[in-house]
Amino acid sequence: MDADDELASDPVPSIRQSPDATALGYSVMLYKDLKFQRKRRPVPITMKNHFNVFTAGNANMVSSIIFKKNKICSFFDAGFRYMEDWLFWIMNPLIFEKMELFTDNSQPLSTFMVAINQQIMQ
Repeated sequence: MDADDELASDPVPSIRQSPDATALGYSVMLYKDLKFQRKRRPVPITMKNHFNVFTAGNANMVSSIIFKKNKICSFFDAGFRYMEDWLFWIMNPLIFEKMELFTDNSQPLSTFMVAINQQIMQ
């Protein structure tokens, strides 16, 4: 998460609930100018569809996924100034070996502040 994002709920109960999951996807609340814009739900991703999902657009906010560290094959490339998360997800299909989604929770995992000059990505 960036400095202006914040953890909105405790992920530990869902981590304990899903010990065999390799990744957990959560909703994120999007704000612009401190005003609520919308709730963004996670997209189901598997090892088979992850490349298509991430090359089609921004599937999930970086702060909406918790994953097991031992599933990382390739780390963030420090040479990228932006969009490094897309390359990270594409290079790490094992993260999505068994993804579980938490979309019905009333409290999202995090809140995300959208920069004033950016549009919210659909």
